[in-house]
Amino acid sequence: MIPSYYQPMTESSPSRQPKIPLIASIVVVIALAGTLGYTYLQSSSTIATENNTITSLKSSLVAANGTIGTLNSKIGALDSNIASLSSTISNDMSTISADQSKISQLQSQIQTLNTQATQNQATISSLQTEQKQLQAQVQTLSAEVASDQTKLSSLQAELSSLQAVALNGIFVATPSCPYGGMCSYALVGLYANYGTAAASSASVTFTLYAGPKYSGQILCSTSVSLGTVEGRSLGVMTQQTCSSTSSVQAQSFNWQFTHS
Repeated sequence: MIPSYYQPMTESSPSRQPKIPLIASIVVVIALAGTLGYTYLQSSSTIATENNTITSLKSSLVAANGTIGTLNSKIGALDSNIASLSSTISNDMSTISADQSKISQLQSQIQTLNTQATQNQATISSLQTEQKQLQAQVQTLSAEVASDQTKLSSLQAELSSLQAVALNGIFVATPSCPYGGMCSYALVGLYANYGTAAASSASVTFTLYAGPKYSGQILCSTSVSLGTVEGRSLGVMTQQTCSSTSSVQAQSFNWQFTHS
């Protein structure tokens, strides 16, 4: 902008124009030209700098585009990996869900088995108690069986004896010892066959002793024939005499049956 004091005079100015304003104008023009040239030089330098900056930025942009491409490739690879991992995770989650379902089923089965085990333990305890009771009963019954077997053996022996010939009797010996003479004994009594078999050619032999309990001298001995004694029968022996050769009176006597 030209200063107001350098502006040329208008038509309304006086007709006589001095030379100073012209010179001033020339100076102004030269100043403006210098200013414009300086400004141009500065602008050219700035433009060159900006061009260098742009060139550098373009290089940076190319490098950045290359980096972006590399990053995009990595992003693509990562996306692929993420997709693969997502699929794997989904499969794993499905497997985990299935495993958790199986775990729940197993836990339920374990709980059921634990309940059954508790019940079985109670049952086992009850059975063990019952077993002990039964063992005690078995021991008692075993003792009873042993006693019954003893009785059975005794009864079988008795039965065998009853089935065979079983002669027995009750006899009385009445002495007769006259003064200074030899003693004699009157023998009477009953006999029986408790067995079921008949006793053939049965006989009974009496022996009288001088001492008690079948001890001392034998004073007299005689045998009496009873014939055939049927099973389960009772007989009476009529009086028989046993003569002694001693005046000593007998203190004891016994008898013994024989048969064929």
